[in-house]
Amino acid sequence: MAVITTGGNPSSSTTEDIEQLNLNYYQELYRAALKGNWKEAQSFLDRDPDAVKARISNLKMTALHVAACEGHSEFVENIVALMPAGELAELDDLGYTALHYAAIGGSLRSAKALLAANSNLMQVVDSEGRTPLLLAASLGSESKELVWYLLLVTTDEKPGQPFTGPRAAYLINVLIASGLHEISLYLLEKHPHLATAIDHQDNNCTPLFSLARNQSNFLSGSRLGFWETCIYQFLPVEVNYDPPHSVRAYVGGHESVQDQLRMPTSAQNKGQGGGEPSSPLL
Repeated sequence: MAVITTGGNPSSSTTEDIEQLNLNYYQELYRAALKGNWKEAQSFLDRDPDAVKARISNLKMTALHVAACEGHSEFVENIVALMPAGELAELDDLGYTALHYAAIGGSLRSAKALLAANSNLMQVVDSEGRTPLLLAASLGSESKELVWYLLLVTTDEKPGQPFTGPRAAYLINVLIASGLHEISLYLLEKHPHLATAIDHQDNNCTPLFSLARNQSNFLSGSRLGFWETCIYQFLPVEVNYDPPHSVRAYVGGHESVQDQLRMPTSAQNKGQGGGEPSSPLL
């Protein structure tokens, strides 16, 4: 970064003044990240390579944070290639990593680029203990593929422990509230204890209560006409909550993680005399 001076006595400058000068200096890079203009950003970084890790906003966001939040996946891919893996885990003042912002921005492509460079990002929690998976789930059906992807590559390890930790109940409840029922069922099959999990941070909410809050989840709560109601009874319902093939293809390098999560195959179930075989999770 270029040395910035005020032309006066350096000792008279307050910390706030210096920080504002820095923000002014990085405005060009900030605007480029905000708009996803990689050509403009690259020009700035060519002049000042250290700016790739600089804090360029009032929230101490880097250019990577800004671009990820705005969903500029190509920009994210390009700047990730310039950064060491460890720097991808840097937090801003909200406690967010770039992967948290990719979850907020709903960008599957950005998430893939970040995790390919640093797979530990999935376990980093923000200042409220939320993993990127939990933030993505909060966005609902708009980020369905991203939620599937993050669920498949996230393991139940510290510090996040998304499936058994203090935020596990909130995760299953928010999936249900967001209408992501097939993902909820997938998660419940993997972690049955979540079916009765109580979210003490949300008025002791349970999955059943989350389901009951939305009347459209039930036939009695749907506004169907007479003939629609009659036809509804005879419609075949396909119960399938396996991850979609399109998302499985994205997992790629995380296949070793998925081998650990895989449920017994149909052949194994038959061999164990378990009656009707259940579908494997993958």
